Amino acid sequence: MATSKPRSPLAMWPALRVTLYEFFSPPSVFNMMAAATIPVGLLHPSWEIEEYLYFGDRYFAAPQTSHSAGLKHTRDSEIRICHLIEEVLLKSNQRDDGDTIRERLEQVAARLHFYISGNAVVPVELQVPQEVTSLPEAPLAALQKAINRYRAGDLDGAMTAICAAVDGASEELVGGTVADWHDLNFVQKVQKAHAPCMNRLQAAAGLPEEEMIIVVGQNKRSVMGAAETLARFRREYSDAHGLSKAPAALVQVAFDSAVYLLRVLAPRPAISPM
Repeated sequence: MATSKPRSPLAMWPALRVTLYEFFSPPSVFNMMAAATIPVGLLHPSWEIEEYLYFGDRYFAAPQTSHSAGLKHTRDSEIRICHLIEEVLLKSNQRDDGDTIRERLEQVAARLHFYISGNAVVPVELQVPQEVTSLPEAPLAALQKAINRYRAGDLDGAMTAICAAVDGASEELVGGTVADWHDLNFVQKVQKAHAPCMNRLQAAAGLPEEEMIIVVGQNKRSVMGAAETLARFRREYSDAHGLSKAPAALVQVAFDSAVYLLRVLAPRPAISPM
């Protein structure tokens, strides 16, 4: 059965505007709209407050303009709406009623064939594993960049950001301890970063040596397989190295491979043998 194609994020604006009116004060709304570069004139005149225009750290009276003016059906406008939703999600994380706001936005997004992962608005065709939200801050930010590029239609850029997330995590782990780090290829860097993880596993698992050799070997092969997949995609499809346009289906494969590697490489508390 065919999957419904996501509608434009612009269709979220009416429900999003209602959410802004219901949950946030005018200064908060104007700050969020300014961050997303959306004209405050889009606010409905029936909102019984004085219209303001954000400038620096102050608010000034804004001209009364049509609430439907200012956002045309362009890719840029769609990205602005998504950025505004992300600003709302960030603000809601600091509030007692944040779960209610998030649930409201999730319902709106779902009706238009989008969903929310962490603080990102994602088209349904890009499946983001739930585990992403538990990643350290740096790789999480890198994957957020990949999602933004995917959503903007820049699939090559998304592929580049996905590979960069793993590259950066590998360097963060062991780059400073390997003399010839910058001479290594992508797979070799992942292999170097993965070695300490295997040492921790052997210390924590408490298995007989013969069993441990099998487990370590299988784990290494799975990690190297994911790394080789990303290395090939980086070579063939990324905007930095690739010669071909990245298919959306392969961006999904790259995303899945990267999340697996980032989970494996992520620092975690030591586990003692039972």
